[in-house]
Amino acid sequence: MQLPQHLSGNYLQNHLSTTEMRQQLLNQTIKDFGVEPWQVNTESEDFFNLLEKEIYYTLQAIVECQPQLLPNIIYRIDLNEKRVRELLNNPDQDAIGGLTKMVLEREMKKVFYKNVYSGKIKI
Repeated sequence: MQLPQHLSGNYLQNHLSTTEMRQQLLNQTIKDFGVEPWQVNTESEDFFNLLEKEIYYTLQAIVECQPQLLPNIIYRIDLNEKRVRELLNNPDQDAIGGLTKMVLEREMKKVFYKNVYSGKIKI
């Protein structure tokens, strides 16, 4: 998976591609979902695809088995509730797939901006 288009500038992509940033992304995502750590290798060339799959399967399990947890997770990740509702109410779309992309995009932004505000990344 490529980085979202508006985050795909060479400068940002270089930062999100480092092992340290990948680890931060993985940790942030696990924290926001409140799940046991996923076994995703941050040094893998396929890191973003692996992380996307973990998010997808976790969301699928939540929606199918514990849907009452979804609003809390959406709140913790800070997703746009209107976009989430549109996704979930559209029977023609893969709601879990769309939600997965929203989660991954938001988590990447959180990690990037956290590093910008802490002075680790200069923009």
